[in-house]
Amino acid sequence: MTSPTRAIDRLRCAACGRLLTDSYYFLQGRPERYCRRCMQERPRCDSCSAPLGERAWRLHDGRTLCERCHLSFITI
Repeated sequence: MTSPTRAIDRLRCAACGRLLTDSYYFLQGRPERYCRRCMQERPRCDSCSAPLGERAWRLHDGRTLCERCHLSFITI
């Protein structure tokens, strides 16, 4: 599901915005990079399991989505 990778070219964590100075994590098939702290401590998107950042959405049924999943979410 996740893989640690060496940080290069001043990448920032997609959840907290901190500079990724050592290694980072990513979810397979997604371009966002996350720091170790966010992967371990932040709540996760109920759809894709990504750590939630500032732009998380709480749905009426209690689920929480990251911005990317919310943008692709279809409500009926």
